[in-house]
Amino acid sequence: MIWFRNRILNRLPFVGYRRHRGLALPPRSLRTGGLHFREDANYLASADAEATRLARDLGLDDTIRILDLGCGAGRLAIGLRSTRAPFAHYHGIDVDSRRIAWCAMHVGGGDPRFEFEAVDVANDRYNPGGASLRASSLSFYRRTYDVIYLYSVFSHLMTDAVEVYLEAFAHSLSPSGRIFLTVFVEDGVPDCEENPHGYGKLKWEGPLHCVRFRREFFEAKVAAAGLEIVDFVHGRETDGQSAYRLKHRTT
Repeated sequence: MIWFRNRILNRLPFVGYRRHRGLALPPRSLRTGGLHFREDANYLASADAEATRLARDLGLDDTIRILDLGCGAGRLAIGLRSTRAPFAHYHGIDVDSRRIAWCAMHVGGGDPRFEFEAVDVANDRYNPGGASLRASSLSFYRRTYDVIYLYSVFSHLMTDAVEVYLEAFAHSLSPSGRIFLTVFVEDGVPDCEENPHGYGKLKWEGPLHCVRFRREFFEAKVAAAGLEIVDFVHGRETDGQSAYRLKHRTT
């Protein structure tokens, strides 16, 4: 009977889960990031790697407040639990209410440091019927974070949305805080292009599957928001995305 119940639960996006190394992992239907994440060991290894990266490159201790924008099914949050990384508060936000519901049920594990929030913001790929995006209307705009993390978020946003989020980050980032993000950027391409033909190994299909920016254009948007680049690594993240670390611009 237990086996039968678990088989049924794993078909339901809100309550199903898979267990690996004592941790609840999202059902495969809720995972994003490529086919290699279908295997539980690979998924958890990637979660651990992201939490370890934050601890190493941005600095984590028991005073740190983390914003995970586009948290999906809680990959970073699972990594924070798995690696026992120190932090004061984790705030995971996503436009996909199914994934947020799953996280709220399975990831926090009763730990009050974890908070998950579904936001009704328009995105042609993930939430086409959502509300118009304005920086001041975002819940996190009125709060302060030491670490802001967004993996494969700007890769699905056009320029106007990127500008709004950069404005909101500059407002919400603590004076000594850091931002980690991934994005498709290249030299010698159009300023902003949706689903560029022949780019990378995948066939980009559907709204906002891949949004690529000209590197100089994107970095000008970062500067316009009052932020500056701490570090840049080209093309080593999922599907060829590049990684940036940002901070407040120093005068």
